[in-house]
Amino acid sequence: MVLSKNIGPGDKVAPPTRARGFEIDNKMARQKIRIKLKSYDYRILDQSAAHIVEAAESTGAAVVGPVPLPTHIKKFCVIRSPVINKDSREEFEIRTHKRLMDVIDP
Repeated sequence: MVLSKNIGPGDKVAPPTRARGFEIDNKMARQKIRIKLKSYDYRILDQSAAHIVEAAESTGAAVVGPVPLPTHIKKFCVIRSPVINKDSREEFEIRTHKRLMDVIDP
């Protein structure tokens, strides 16, 4: 790769100090595992998150979270009777609870 007309292929060029907006340093990059949990029951979700945090911390990794994300609510409107009373309806909903966790340097 030639950066300008004055630099030839045999000339030594210092490596760039920035790549795509991030600083390049000689330290090893930090690894991260991002875990997204979804469940219809928040109690089971919290138990699972607690088990993951306990397992990750037993290995010496740092854990960020669990961070509660917004609950997704899907609603269904159903006519109660198949023949008459169209104005009489029932509403059902499914709630999807979500949690986000990061395990740093696993």
